[in-house]
Amino acid sequence: MAVFFLDETEYNTDAGQYSITLPEAVRDEIRGTSLLIRQFLPDNMSYSLVDLSLVPPGLLSGSMIYTPKGLAGLLKECRFFHPLADVLNEYFLTMPENYELLTAVVFLYLNLTPFPTDMMSRWLTETGIAENIAERIADAVYLCRTEKEEIACLFDKFFNKLKPGVSTNTLYKDRLAQPADISEISGSEESILVYDLLTFHRIADNHKRNKYLLLDQLPATGFIVQDHRHLVLGLGITLLELSGVSESFLPELYNLIRRRTAFWERSLLSLASFIQLTGAEFAESISKSSVAASLVISPGPGQYLSVPYADIAPDYILHKPINAGIPVYLIIERQVTLKH
Repeated sequence: MAVFFLDETEYNTDAGQYSITLPEAVRDEIRGTSLLIRQFLPDNMSYSLVDLSLVPPGLLSGSMIYTPKGLAGLLKECRFFHPLADVLNEYFLTMPENYELLTAVVFLYLNLTPFPTDMMSRWLTETGIAENIAERIADAVYLCRTEKEEIACLFDKFFNKLKPGVSTNTLYKDRLAQPADISEISGSEESILVYDLLTFHRIADNHKRNKYLLLDQLPATGFIVQDHRHLVLGLGITLLELSGVSESFLPELYNLIRRRTAFWERSLLSLASFIQLTGAEFAESISKSSVAASLVISPGPGQYLSVPYADIAPDYILHKPINAGIPVYLIIERQVTLKH
C-alpha cells in the first residue's frame, strides 16, 4: 500500500497497480494550486507546488499535500507561520478568491532558496494580482522569512506515520536502475535517463517496458556555480532555481521558461526535462546570451568529460547516456560586455 496525507488526512492506495488516485469525495474539494511536501532525509524537507488536477497521481506517494483550504486552517493554528499573520490579514489571503495567491506566498515563505523580491513579485503576478500589490507582498514575505523560527521537521508528526521506503524507488523497483548500473543500461534501447520525479511519473506508465535511471538525488546534477564568465548548471536543478540565475544573465532562457511552463511546474521540473521539452528552442535561447556551451558527462565516479553542446545531435535531448556516461551538468560561457 502507498500512503500520503492530504490536508492531514491519511490515505492508502493500492501501489501495485501504479495508479494512485484521489478519492472522489476529496476531488470535488480541490481548487487552485496545492503545496507538496516531501522528506528525503531527516531534517531535509522539499517544498513544491502541484496542480492536483494535472499532476501524475503516483507523485503523491510518501508525501504530504495541503490544498489551499487546508493551508488556510494550518496557518491559523501553527506558530511557525505567525510572521505571516499581517500579510494574511492585510491581503485577505485565506479567502477562497485568493487561494492561488495564498499557496504561492506560503511556498515562497517555506522554500529554502532565497529568491530576490523582484523575482518573487513577478511570479506572484502570475496568480492574477496587480504588479504593485505583488511587489508589496514580495517585500513582506522576504521580511517574514527573516523572522520565522527554525523548527526542524515541522511536519514530522505526519512523516513518522508514513511507511518507511514506500516511495517511487520501491513502487517502481523493477524498472529503476541506479547510477552504478550505467554500464548495464547504456547499450539498451529501452533505457531512459530521467532527472526529476514529475517527468518520471508522467512517462513511466506509458512506457512500461523501459528501464529508467532516476537522477534527481545524484549530487552532481544539483550544482549551481557561477563567476563573471561561466554558469555551471546541474541538469537536475529545478526551473525555479534556474530562473534565479538566468533572469539577468540569460534573459531569453528566462522568458522561455515563463512562456512554456506554469508556475507550479517550475518547482518540480528539472533543467534536463526542460531541455527535453523545448529542444531547439532551448538551444536558441542560450545562444543569444552566451559564447559557447558544453555538456559534461560522467562515465564513472569522479570522471568527467566535456562535450560541446553544439555537437550534440538535435534529437538527443538528454534521454540516453553519451559514450556510456551520464550527462550531469551544463557549462555556459556568458557574453561579457567590456567597459571602457
